[in-house]
Amino acid sequence: MINTGTKRVIQISLPLITLVAFAIGWRQPRGETLQQVEPPKLQKLEFTGPEEGWPPRPKGRTNIKEVVSEEIPGSLTDAMEEGLRVAAIQDGRVRKLLGGRFTFIGADEIEPDKENPRQPSDPLITRLTFFSHTNNTAIDVRMKGTLVESATIQNGYQPLESGEEVGLAVALAREDGRLRGKLDGLGEVNGILVEPPKGSPGFGHRVIEVFFGKEGEDLPDYHALVDINDAKVLVAGTLKVK
Repeated sequence: MINTGTKRVIQISLPLITLVAFAIGWRQPRGETLQQVEPPKLQKLEFTGPEEGWPPRPKGRTNIKEVVSEEIPGSLTDAMEEGLRVAAIQDGRVRKLLGGRFTFIGADEIEPDKENPRQPSDPLITRLTFFSHTNNTAIDVRMKGTLVESATIQNGYQPLESGEEVGLAVALAREDGRLRGKLDGLGEVNGILVEPPKGSPGFGHRVIEVFFGKEGEDLPDYHALVDINDAKVLVAGTLKVK
């Protein structure tokens, strides 16, 4: 009985020894080395300079295809925006909030609920922004198509300057005695909304700073701070050291 048990142990152990020997042999190096491969060189991306116009484009570009952009059907266009502006200011609620002097800032399309997307036949939902110079406040107008749904005051909100406000600031600055005759031959460089510090002239009002200078020069020659609420030039003078 003892001999028989010993034989069984030997028979069971032989496959295990064979498997271990195979594993050890598989782990032995085969004497082969991997071939060294040079990594690919990264191509330096260079762009064109000002001599080829703006914006810069990658040099060496090929297979260029121009794709004409198409407006999404029913989306807000410049023509539609003008129509909405006209429709809004004819509404009595809007006119009351705007007062006698105001400016139109712009219009934005309001995205519909994703679960209930707008159908092509549905009217456009938009938000129009005005600023009342009479009442010194922004006005938010919500519209469905050409119908005004709501008009509310946005206290403390200062939207970006409108082109109309910049134009008024430029006209007032050119008529100011401190700049009269000095702006001949100079163009308008820029006009931006600024916030005068507390206690200074124009604080709490819509104030536009406009700049005048020669085309191609880095710094403008003259500037002016214009209070659009009061249609008054607060500061005007030179910017360059003579």
